[in-house]
Amino acid sequence: MIPRTLAENVGFNAGIDLEEGVCKDVSTLCIWDLHVTKLFALKYATDAACTVLRVD
Repeated sequence: MIPRTLAENVGFNAGIDLEEGVCKDVSTLCIWDLHVTKLFALKYATDAACTVLRVD
């Protein structure tokens, strides 16, 4: 959490490069979507699929 806060304080949009395992400025990498958004989309899609499968 501290590296992310420090990066935000100096103007970086901090993100994690999973291929290299380091923090990078995601705006220079042209990454504009958030991991949290994808996480919630996957969670809600799974919940919706389970709900549909339960209805008989």
